[in-house]
Amino acid sequence: MTKHPPVSIFALQTPEERARTERLAEALEECGPNEMKAAYRRLGLEEPASPEQAHALPESAKSEHSERKETGFGQWLRTHGAIAACLAIAVVIGGVYLGYNVGWDGATDAATAAQEQAEAEAEATEKTQLAKDLEQREKNVKTRYKKLGIDTKSADRVPADKINPITVDAVKVKPATELKRIGKVDVSKGTGIKLDVPIVNQLDDSNGGRALGDGCEVASLAMLLQFAGVKVTKEELQDAMPTVPMVGEDGLRGNPNKAFVGNMAGVPGSQGGYSVYHAPVAALAQDYLLNRSFKVVDLSGQNFTVILKELASGNPVWVITTTSMQPDLLEEVWETAEGTIRVNWMLHSVVVTGYNDKSVFINDPYGYTQNVPYDRVDFEAAWKLMGSQAVVIVPTE
Repeated sequence: MTKHPPVSIFALQTPEERARTERLAEALEECGPNEMKAAYRRLGLEEPASPEQAHALPESAKSEHSERKETGFGQWLRTHGAIAACLAIAVVIGGVYLGYNVGWDGATDAATAAQEQAEAEAEATEKTQLAKDLEQREKNVKTRYKKLGIDTKSADRVPADKINPITVDAVKVKPATELKRIGKVDVSKGTGIKLDVPIVNQLDDSNGGRALGDGCEVASLAMLLQFAGVKVTKEELQDAMPTVPMVGEDGLRGNPNKAFVGNMAGVPGSQGGYSVYHAPVAALAQDYLLNRSFKVVDLSGQNFTVILKELASGNPVWVITTTSMQPDLLEEVWETAEGTIRVNWMLHSVVVTGYNDKSVFINDPYGYTQNVPYDRVDFEAAWKLMGSQAVVIVPTE
């Protein structure tokens, strides 16, 4: 328990009380056999004419004691009046000081205990929620495999060198200016950061919202926009995002490089909806930043160090990784109007909120916990397999 130093009684008294306490303290310092006159003057009392008068009882008490022979404590008191006066002053000062000190310590100790209890409860709640989030993520991974009849034991956690990257369109305009802006940002060993990015859960249907089982991309984009000060919901972004059917009337598949493929509101792992890639996401984000002091930058195709530099600059990053945050094999080849593409059903969109030497920190729209740590090496490998897609919102210069 934190101990606080005693507070001065002068700080807690009125000016009148403080003046009297000062006089009492000064008188106490000067009390002695030859100092009584000075003590009386300090106290503002009538100065005795002689030591005998100083030791005498008041007139009101004389009649009561005139016929009584004093013994014991009474006799000592009359004989040692100066010492008694000093002791009385000490008792007054000590009582006032002790009262304030005990009261102050009691109040601060109670406040400290309440704060420590609240912090412990908050930490316990966060750990419980994190465990639930991770458990839900694993269930989502297994659901995707089961729906497609894939043996989890043989397909899960496949080495990255055995998985082909998905087909992602290249960025049309290279972000040369932005790369120059972050060129000197230090992300060497020992550096790190965690950003306070709002969490948006894609399955949250409270307050009139809609559960978006396959809407991780817009839920993650909502986090990014909210961090930039834009008041927008995942439902608004769902309504604004262009969509194409899973399979068109011509028998060709939809292309996630052009629009969201399928239905975002499907059950996770049901194949009711697939995904949308970086280009449509960046374009939609820019629509919500018109006349604002921010701009969207599509960093897709860059190396992972660029992501770290943006984080170190205070900018969270929208990315596409896998549901397990590490390389996973669940790929298909689709024929689209634009040609043949490779997709991976383990795809998942999150917001990267920070990093250190061993981990990256993630806001996962499957969960409710901010800054969940994942192995940095595994995450980078999964991100590369998903096409190295990254979108960031940065202040305009």
